[in-house]
Amino acid sequence: MKKFLLINKLSLGLLMLFIPSMSQANALSSLEKFYDTVNTLRAEFRQTVFDSDQQIIDQSRGALYIARPGRFRWEYATPLPQNIISDANKIWVHDIELEQVTVRNYQQTLAGTPAELLAGNGDISEQYEISSLESEDGYEWLLLQPKVDDTQFLDIRIGFEDGKLITMRLTDSFERTTQLIFDELQENAPINLSLFTFNLPQGVDVIDNTENF
Repeated sequence: MKKFLLINKLSLGLLMLFIPSMSQANALSSLEKFYDTVNTLRAEFRQTVFDSDQQIIDQSRGALYIARPGRFRWEYATPLPQNIISDANKIWVHDIELEQVTVRNYQQTLAGTPAELLAGNGDISEQYEISSLESEDGYEWLLLQPKVDDTQFLDIRIGFEDGKLITMRLTDSFERTTQLIFDELQENAPINLSLFTFNLPQGVDVIDNTENF
């Protein structure tokens, strides 16, 4: 009996060593699958921003639509309504209550942002050092660190559950953390491409920053 218990303990120990590596391999596989097979994505999102002491300083929520490559629409519903729309050439930021629209260049604006990660279709390993993290909170995690210095975020953590991208955590140079959680996520669902065409409302102020590039 003692020999049997010893073998069981040894087997369990080996299994516990093996589980993290399986989880990490699954996270890498999930990321590859996301870029290889997901062409459209729609989801509800919850966004929370924490300060360097992990105290909440901002919360918002809304809906997200993506048609890769490069087209996306983030609709912030609360606390302040705002739409961010890209047609893969320009980005329009519409602050609805302020009646103001800011137009930006796509390439120079998105470097190192979650929008670039979700909507892009290039080789992500060219832009980021990718490493696996141990499972936490029921998610399989990857750590992405930009290979260049002039990005908005120092690192990005991506969490998968059952092969689905569920959450992202982004840390900026002020040690603030932005957490995104995606609900009701649908991959490759039909999306009307007119969502990614911005129609300028009458009477809004327009700030065109595309001339700066």
